[in-house]
Amino acid sequence: MVDPDDGGCYWGTRLPPPAAFIPTPIRDLIREPLDEEAQPRLFNGRPCLLYPDWDYGEDWSGKYVRDVHPFCLTCQPKLTLSEFWTLVELLQRGHGHVVQ
Repeated sequence: MVDPDDGGCYWGTRLPPPAAFIPTPIRDLIREPLDEEAQPRLFNGRPCLLYPDWDYGEDWSGKYVRDVHPFCLTCQPKLTLSEFWTLVELLQRGHGHVVQ
């Protein structure tokens, strides 16, 4: 779940992922079941997931899932699961960001 271009962290360790790690592109994750704790949110026109009990957030607007600070998502508009997946699919097809 780490974008190799941003040198992100590997599930909270603040270390780069192992050299053999290959992230899964979002296009391959579309409509996969999400953890029941995931709360879809809209942040600056981007579909995101907030996991409040984990203090974790994800941005699903790019090629790969990116970490986003959960505090950025707490007061953002909620999306239904259907709205979340529709927006993710539009962005994966190259339609750009959808603004709030």
